[in-house]
Amino acid sequence: MQNPLLGQEPLPQFLKIRPEHVEPAVRELLSQNRARLEELATQQQPTFASVVEPMEELQHRISRTWSGEKRTSRYRPSSMRSTTRASSTVRSATRNEWPDVVGSRCSI
Repeated sequence: MQNPLLGQEPLPQFLKIRPEHVEPAVRELLSQNRARLEELATQQQPTFASVVEPMEELQHRISRTWSGEKRTSRYRPSSMRSTTRASSTVRSATRNEWPDVVGSRCSI
């Protein structure tokens, strides 16, 4: 089963996202981002195009995945965690992954 949160489409496939996709997608994405940041840090002659632009793409991928995760119950992102109709699985995944997402954004 392919995780719709890890797709390359411009927008996540919201109707295919399930609560069980959240934690694996966030973990995979953060792992890929850490590896890419390590590569970027070792450049001998960094430029705006070779460092900043790839870092912006990493940030975009986090935002895209995280916003897709927050819409698994088809609510606005800002109300997702507070709604009583959001599944406990999604709330738990959001709570579990939030520190790692914040840490990754800070490292970028």
